[in-house]
Amino acid sequence: MKQRLIMRLAVVAGVVLVLAVAWAAILWTRPEPIRIAFANSLSGPSAPAGTESLVATQLAIDEVNAKGGVNGRPIELVLSPRSQQGRYIRMRGSRRSREARLPTI
Repeated sequence: MKQRLIMRLAVVAGVVLVLAVAWAAILWTRPEPIRIAFANSLSGPSAPAGTESLVATQLAIDEVNAKGGVNGRPIELVLSPRSQQGRYIRMRGSRRSREARLPTI
């Protein structure tokens, strides 16, 4: 009788432990960030405007992330590798953002 009781308690404790670990894994996983591509000229004659836009965008993103992001997901700004060619990017869209299907600012 005592052995059955001990066995049942061990099974219940094992199930509770497995459920607790599963719950912790769900709660502690970080949500995937929302990525937004920034495609504006950071060099050449329009560099001051592009840099100002970048700083303003990053400030807005930091503010949203400080409040917990969007539905718990942080926002991440992705700089385009071709940011020096702003005119080309605005006309054609950043190749990186098209391949990754990122919204582009």
